[in-house]
Amino acid sequence: MLKIQLFGSGKAFHDDVSLSGFPGRQAGLLLCYLVLNRTQPQPRERLAAVFWEDLPTHTARKYLRNALWRLKSGLDAIGLRQEDLLAVEEDQIGLGDPAAWWLDVEQFERAVANSQKTVPQALSRQQRFELEEAVALYRGDLLDGIYEDWTLYERERLRLLYLNVRQKLLLHYTHLGQYEEALAHGTKLLAIDPAREKIHRQMMRLHALTGDRNAALAQFKRCKQLLRDELNLPPMNETRRLYRQIKENRFEIEEAPDLSELGAADPVILSRLKSLQKLAGKIKAEVQSLEKLLSQKLMDVDS
Repeated sequence: MLKIQLFGSGKAFHDDVSLSGFPGRQAGLLLCYLVLNRTQPQPRERLAAVFWEDLPTHTARKYLRNALWRLKSGLDAIGLRQEDLLAVEEDQIGLGDPAAWWLDVEQFERAVANSQKTVPQALSRQQRFELEEAVALYRGDLLDGIYEDWTLYERERLRLLYLNVRQKLLLHYTHLGQYEEALAHGTKLLAIDPAREKIHRQMMRLHALTGDRNAALAQFKRCKQLLRDELNLPPMNETRRLYRQIKENRFEIEEAPDLSELGAADPVILSRLKSLQKLAGKIKAEVQSLEKLLSQKLMDVDS
């Protein structure tokens, strides 16, 4: 079985032997694209256009064949057959036997889907275990360091999903009164999205609930500094009010945890991101067209 990790810098291996050229070279990138679009085979024309859009069609198709050959050679070298992993046909390429590969992104999404409709306070032990496993799979943003256009949307979608899972677990543990576990998830959240004010506010509450007033006040100061540095904004009235309550020892320990702050990945943001990704592709193609036209004009002048 080929184990494929797309979170973080990316890795593919079989029996602890890594697949050569994964994910940065063309053969590795091709495999990344196929597993990210694993629900259906990809037409060869689309693959050629995605990876070699600035080349003539026949040249792009030749490069695609070369990338497939290199991928086959890499798989052979680690004891795997391309025929098991990929379904290569004359006009399309897809994934082969599902038993031949394992993908961290797929495992992550499956665990998240199993509790998607469950509010934090109602998570079962099994759901909590699956979500803990899911966040452990997230070793970093999708294909971190790879800057291909087609990674943009999936990277942001999965990043938002990860942040929401962490927040769900934070609120779940808060509801159970397991404040240290909740604080651990809050710390992980802020490591990736330090300007998320709602999480700072929840962390202030958690520190206060553990009886650590100084830590709660220090959390507010970090929040205030980060908002000023990142967004040039002051804390919200709600955050300042909570700070005053804690500072003046007016915070009620028995106050019910705030379970209303769980956010979902905003479909409007994701839709706009996808539109911008398409627009970026069109702009890139137009720039390349203008460059070719300018080059031709300069050749005409020289002649």
